[in-house]
Amino acid sequence: MILQLPSIPEWTNDALCTRADPDVFYPSKGRSPVPAQAICANCPVLAQCRAYADRMEGASQWIHGVWGGESVEQRLARRRKEKRAA
Repeated sequence: MILQLPSIPEWTNDALCTRADPDVFYPSKGRSPVPAQAICANCPVLAQCRAYADRMEGASQWIHGVWGGESVEQRLARRRKEKRAA
């Protein structure tokens, strides 16, 4: 059986996180996501990254770390808020 990994989206070529220490985007429990979010705040592909995390997590996959400027908890809270508003 061959495991097929998803292709890397082209927008990641412009992502600022690719030029930073990856550990910043995966803070250990109790650590702040703020350093990663500061990088995300200036990223030209923030919206694409956030949408990617939403799509991947919506497809029953779990994405750990900061994506699109949001921690896991922040993404879940945003989605709950959006769902209530709909």
